[in-house]
Amino acid sequence: MIINGGKFIVNIKNVIKVVDVCKINNVPVKDKSMIGVISDDGDLIPIIDIRPFLDINIDFLKKDNYQILIISIDNKKTGIIIDDALDIIEIDEIISKKPIKSIINNDEILIFLNIEKIIKS
Repeated sequence: MIINGGKFIVNIKNVIKVVDVCKINNVPVKDKSMIGVISDDGDLIPIIDIRPFLDINIDFLKKDNYQILIISIDNKKTGIIIDDALDIIEIDEIISKKPIKSIINNDEILIFLNIEKIIKS
């Protein structure tokens, strides 16, 4: 997936689907990373922006185009704002206790996001 021009990867076991731009409903919350909720297939899904976690300062709402990566962690759905979803690639299993790890795949630097650790932090 692309976030602010960087290529990031997540474990496919957590990914449910990618949805295009849709209305994000605001909700009053203390967590600044949670920006609202969407309705998807009858479920209310919290939407978070992980850019602050990655030290990326950009207001995605001012962009014309973004997508929402819907993931499942412990059977709870969450949406993550991304710029674009890319192909599924096969890489050796990544085991990392860190939330972020750089890897090289076919001479390309990718950033693995341990999305479970990021969401739970």
